[in-house]
Amino acid sequence: MSHVRRCFALFLERTEAIGFDATSLLSGSDGLNADLGWQALAPHLPQPVELSQVEVDALAQFGPTLWIGRERALALIGQDMLQRLIELDLLLESQQSTAAARADARLREDAWHPLAAAMHRATRWSSTDSVAARRRVQFDAIEQLVERLGPPPPECPERADRIARHVLPGAAPSSLDELLQRRTTCRNFAPDQAISPAQLGELLDRVFGVRGRETLAPGAVALKKNSPSGGSLHPIEAYVVLRRVDGLPPGLYHYACGIGALDLLREMSAQEVGEFLLNAVAGQDFFADAPAHVVMTARFPRPQWKYRSHAKMYRVIQIEVGHLAQNLYLSATHQGLGAYITAAINEVEIEQAFGLDGMREGPLAICGFGYRAGQRNTVEFDPAGKVWPGGTSGESG
Repeated sequence: MSHVRRCFALFLERTEAIGFDATSLLSGSDGLNADLGWQALAPHLPQPVELSQVEVDALAQFGPTLWIGRERALALIGQDMLQRLIELDLLLESQQSTAAARADARLREDAWHPLAAAMHRATRWSSTDSVAARRRVQFDAIEQLVERLGPPPPECPERADRIARHVLPGAAPSSLDELLQRRTTCRNFAPDQAISPAQLGELLDRVFGVRGRETLAPGAVALKKNSPSGGSLHPIEAYVVLRRVDGLPPGLYHYACGIGALDLLREMSAQEVGEFLLNAVAGQDFFADAPAHVVMTARFPRPQWKYRSHAKMYRVIQIEVGHLAQNLYLSATHQGLGAYITAAINEVEIEQAFGLDGMREGPLAICGFGYRAGQRNTVEFDPAGKVWPGGTSGESG
């Protein structure tokens, strides 16, 4: 006899649809009516599921761990409701082998924290044009944001309750400071200038290359790279998209960090790679123009192997992406190249292109690098004037 239980992770959100009610208006109110409902967020499903109050109450009879017999389930909620919740993939049968049941099993096997799994699934984009969306609401300029929303919180907050202040000596100028001051986000890449394989290899080696290994136990190997990682597990992978690199075909690659090699996964035409990149970076054409790009993905089962169901695991992975991005910026700046990073990406299409299961290995950000254009057409934040004489104002950097 089959058994049923609730899916691994399930979060309910109260939804509100505002409508116009003429009867309410005639009776002296504002004429607005709120239609309340429920939305189920379950990370084993690609989309949220709309639920009625009756369905929510029925789901509350089941837990995510213990299986209960079908006869008992029928006694709790009846045949029609049981079948309905099974069809919605919110209740799962022990003998099921559907795509949803397999996805639910993988989440359990990989030891996701439920909140982290739900957030990762719910914040992925597909076919989003972030630039067009920002312009539709006229929030493309900082002046418009201030006009509509008021100024942001202060740039350097101070504590009014301090009891003393001790001014510390600053850093003595060095070559490191000069490099750091030239580190700015590039939004103006030379559209026809390629980089060399040597430049590409040097940057990938410095940022993602392995500097040492240590076997901690049979089959458990820790890595040393040029950036820190929780448990020295280094779950971030580098998938490379080449647009203009001398001697290498445009297309999709994986960087084999242990040996410093690019493995070609899919060769593409220049037009195909350009279209893919424009969608991948959600319409940010100033980033898509770079000759080389790195999609940073997280192999979630690797850190989850040690930090099982840990509430901080997902946060640590995101911090690691930041470490790698800064190293990429500095490595590119050292070579005289510009660089960028963006988390405004269309994860779903990227996963499809590289053949990834987004809940086991998913993209978190894209970096790119290449020669700067000789002319600044898009704003870049360079207040010290180290890249563009005279300095600039801008949104990021």
